[in-house]
Amino acid sequence: QIVSEAYPQMATKEVRKHLACCGISSKHAMQAIRTLSGGEQAKVKICLLTLTPCNFLILDEPTNHLDIQAKESLKKALCEFSGTVLLVSHEEAFYRDWVQKIISIGT
Repeated sequence: QIVSEAYPQMATKEVRKHLACCGISSKHAMQAIRTLSGGEQAKVKICLLTLTPCNFLILDEPTNHLDIQAKESLKKALCEFSGTVLLVSHEEAFYRDWVQKIISIGT
């Protein structure tokens, strides 16, 4: 529902298509975001990111609540992203093979 509200000019079929690309089933595609699980909410937010033109992303622990398939889809999307990504993550396996620079901050 949140995607439809953000893009009212987009046909329902198109909204469902974009959500499906981000791993949201047709069963959940038009539900209110508050009724979705944490992982499903993250997928909807990723869908919104893919629809919003930008050249700089700031992502704070984007893999939280995502299953393996969703993490792989996110990684693929970020690898194809032509802009800059500032990523905060404790999950080195997610980012180590595609980032250009790592800055580690100790506690």
